[in-house]
Amino acid sequence: IDSDGLMALIEKGIIPILSSIAFDKKGRNYLLDSDDLAFAVGISTGCSKVIFLTAADMVKSVNGIEFTVSQAINFAEEEVNRSKRLSKILIEAAKVCNQNVDRVHILNGLHDYAILAELFVNEGVGIMVHRDPYGMIRSASDSDASEVFSIIQSAVRDDELLPRSSLDIASMIKDFYVLEIDGNVVGTVALHSQGEVAEMACLFVKKSHEGVGYGGRLVKYIFKVAEEREIKKIYALSTQASGFFESLGWSEGGMNDLSESRRREYLSGGRNSKIFYKCI
Repeated sequence: IDSDGLMALIEKGIIPILSSIAFDKKGRNYLLDSDDLAFAVGISTGCSKVIFLTAADMVKSVNGIEFTVSQAINFAEEEVNRSKRLSKILIEAAKVCNQNVDRVHILNGLHDYAILAELFVNEGVGIMVHRDPYGMIRSASDSDASEVFSIIQSAVRDDELLPRSSLDIASMIKDFYVLEIDGNVVGTVALHSQGEVAEMACLFVKKSHEGVGYGGRLVKYIFKVAEEREIKKIYALSTQASGFFESLGWSEGGMNDLSESRRREYLSGGRNSKIFYKCI
């Protein structure tokens, strides 16, 4: 791939259109696999995304799904009632995401506004393969405070989280971590350290991104941070997510699992939250 030539055209505002017919130095022509060509161009030019527009029947049964690298490989290998081309693209997508491509999108080319909907609507309309999800989780910065507050307010209205003011969030922003997809914050969690014990709080994922494992990923990331800080035990309080914590192997605890300051807040709060903990 002549990546320098392609980039020179792009820098001039010219969109290159590549043919799947290539020629060697002696003028002999070769028919290239167009999918392989697209991936090779993506890698050589260092692009962040490779987008495929495919026939409708390839993606209709798995519309709006996203995979990590390992999930894409497993899906392609395990599913038998699937287009061979889709399985091949998924496996190749996993390979390029392990190199320098951030995401691969596979879209129904007959869907109206498919590219716009996939790139600018949070839910997406096709299949996305992306790198390790931990790459999308980062420490919150001061500029994230308003977005974190907005996400938490949604949970407060549903009585899933304790009310917190924007000033509370801003003052504790260093304790927060956010899950970001395509520049949009879709989930949040906080880790309040208290020596060898810490509280995990404000765990919430936007409704539009529920059901795809983001909550579990945020929890795993928090345990990674806790291990680095040599924290021995994490606890959390919840009124509605008992099943979630139990599915992740947390145990139901009691007052003795809370720090002294948190114990006083718990007694005066009157929410009757369940206490869960997990040792590291």
